[in-house]
Amino acid sequence: MKLIARLVLLLGIAALAVWPLYADIVILKDGFILQGIVKRESVTEFDPVSKEPIDIPKGFFMVDDGARRIYFSPSMVRTLEKKDLPQEEKWVHPKSIYIAGGKNPPPFHHELESTPWDAKWERTFRYQSPAGVVGLYQHMSFLSSYAARVDATNKFFWSCMYLTQELGPEICLKLLEDHADFKNTKNVKPEELVSRKFRIVDFLAQAGWFSDAENEIKKILIDHPDQEDRGKKALEALAGLRGRERLEKIKRIQAAGRIKEAKKLLDSFPTAEASGNTLTGLQTLQSRLEKINESLEKTRKQLYLTAQAHRDQKLAPFFPDALDAISLELNEANVERLETFFSQAVQAEAAGPEAIKKKCEALASLAVTGWLLGNTAANSDPGQAKTLWNTRQFIWQYLKEETLAARLDALKTFTTGEKSRVDEVAAILGNMSYLSLAPATAAKGNSPFERKIPSGRNKDLTYWVRLPPEYSPNRTYPLLFLFPKKGEKVVEQMAQWSTAADENGTILAGFRWGGGGNYAFSEKEHHEILDIVRDLKFYFPVDPDRVFLFGLEQGAQIAYDIGLSHPDLFAGVVPMSGLPDFYIDKYWRNGQYLPFFVVCGDRSGDPNSKTRALFNNWMPRSFPSIWVQYKGRGLEWFKAETPAIFDWMRFKTRNFPMSQLGTDGGGTVLGNEFQSTRYCDTKYYWIGSNSIQENRINYPTNWKANLSPASFFCKTDRGNNTINVRVHGVKDFFLLLGRNAKGETQINFEKPVTVATSFTNKWVGKAVPSLETLMENLYETADRTALVYTRLTIKP
Repeated sequence: MKLIARLVLLLGIAALAVWPLYADIVILKDGFILQGIVKRESVTEFDPVSKEPIDIPKGFFMVDDGARRIYFSPSMVRTLEKKDLPQEEKWVHPKSIYIAGGKNPPPFHHELESTPWDAKWERTFRYQSPAGVVGLYQHMSFLSSYAARVDATNKFFWSCMYLTQELGPEICLKLLEDHADFKNTKNVKPEELVSRKFRIVDFLAQAGWFSDAENEIKKILIDHPDQEDRGKKALEALAGLRGRERLEKIKRIQAAGRIKEAKKLLDSFPTAEASGNTLTGLQTLQSRLEKINESLEKTRKQLYLTAQAHRDQKLAPFFPDALDAISLELNEANVERLETFFSQAVQAEAAGPEAIKKKCEALASLAVTGWLLGNTAANSDPGQAKTLWNTRQFIWQYLKEETLAARLDALKTFTTGEKSRVDEVAAILGNMSYLSLAPATAAKGNSPFERKIPSGRNKDLTYWVRLPPEYSPNRTYPLLFLFPKKGEKVVEQMAQWSTAADENGTILAGFRWGGGGNYAFSEKEHHEILDIVRDLKFYFPVDPDRVFLFGLEQGAQIAYDIGLSHPDLFAGVVPMSGLPDFYIDKYWRNGQYLPFFVVCGDRSGDPNSKTRALFNNWMPRSFPSIWVQYKGRGLEWFKAETPAIFDWMRFKTRNFPMSQLGTDGGGTVLGNEFQSTRYCDTKYYWIGSNSIQENRINYPTNWKANLSPASFFCKTDRGNNTINVRVHGVKDFFLLLGRNAKGETQINFEKPVTVATSFTNKWVGKAVPSLETLMENLYETADRTALVYTRLTIKP
């Protein structure tokens, strides 16, 4: 969408080349946008009568943007719009290429060397393939503000595409400087030369390199002072475009909780860039931030006045201490929880000091109950307020104990575990941003820092964390867990993501997997990674419904494997240049509710072909995943994808279905049951097993491609309060009954429930919510939104 806006706004800056650019805009149901030409793959067959070739649509739907093919399922689409766009700047550098005896190139696995582009737009390129080192010469045949095409000039028939953002302004300006349009210009008419220079301005602005575009305009005005009017109009158009994108960035920063930075950027917003819709948006955002700051200041004032009224009357310190704590935790993301308290407190203040003293307990109760349960549940009962506050203290006390005996003692002291306390704890957990009494703090300068897991089976295991600017433990953040490629340092991978993560308010975490060796698909590795995820959710304000995985090359295998083995823990997975084999190939059905954003090059060999095989299973079944395939590229770090990945993540929250898990195929390939063939992959959302049969277990050191995994399917009938289960290859199965982030439950806990397998009732009774079950599952998983009330273990 940014390219569309840039092209539209730049009409009039300079003459545009005649390169038709038509685009379809595909808006997916979650709001994510794809832009390019909508196509469908096809096969060519010959008419038996006319012998003419006929293209028959068959295969995946895609958006082709020139540099990439972006495959998607039609079921994901909300709307499709066709746009006839203004023209994009495109510079051609033709060269006749003849390759005698040329062949297709071997798969491209790793770049080894690429020399700088010379004055002829050519370079030497060497890469590693499975067959050995490949060396060749390349020529850039065209460069547009969006993409560039590079062709091999010897040995191989090979063309590849780069997004212009991958090249950067410095390289592009050098290429344009060497273009024939700017060589030997003595005989070029001045007006033609000026037009060519303004085309460079267009090019830079369309690419989003506004400072470089401005510098080029200034150079033109120095060399051609008679172009003052045109230059002035170009600067005005550029300022409008820059202002629009500057405002969008401030909106993202504000949404990420960086209120100070957003205010700073608004206050220093250049006047020349604030006009039209940008000015309106600027004023709207300024007004919103002013209201937020005003609301926070006024709410804190009322909390102070209410607490002071207690202290002036020498009442018990319970409420003043609670109100002081709330004031410290208060921010723009949670202030609405105190709306009822605030309105009542303002009325009391208007009535005078005596009114505040008289109503201080009721006001404090409104603040405490609203803070813990949400504004709609706020009430003025001091008894309930104290009970709820003590419940939050109990949660922290329980979770800080490292032994089960100590936790059970804390539980015994608190309650006998009747259902009312379960609902109470569940409601409070929904408004807590962290679970530890000592939440982690940010490193100085938001630099990456090492952290050790403090307890448990992987005590002292080290991983890396990077927190966003203006980090606060009192607001929740999405988490992006990074798995770098083999040999790459975690901090190097973090550096690639840091700018976008800061802009989008995302916590980054990373793990040096494998100890320098290969990923082994082992239970040990799974336990390490899951314990790190648990530690992050326990000690940091991570939103459990917005945890994402990213992996590069062999790290992508880890992202695939962890995501498909534990799909109930994540909101999305982003494998880049990865090979989906072994367990990934067996577990493709486990991705039916888990979105994937897969990126690879079509010259990568097995990673590309196996990705297609994966999507051959996913696409017909409308699994919620996207495949971005770069034309002519190999196993690479596609750095220009980071903005799109964050846009995709912005619309994602964890899908946690409560009515049905999979579809029943009777244990055959016809169904979409969840699959397990490893002892560490035994739970999917709210069904699992304690004992998978040994003949269903596969080992990476002795891989059996034809082995059938254990499988799980279940479906609820809330009308009859029945759960129908189909399992294969297990000695028992368990059901974790509770609620998800939306407050949905699988059953009515007030009525008896029936669990049936193959039309036989295996369990009938009342599934009584247990506070012990809820709290122990919370301790083990640190999941504040997918809560378990009771666990049923049944033999099939």
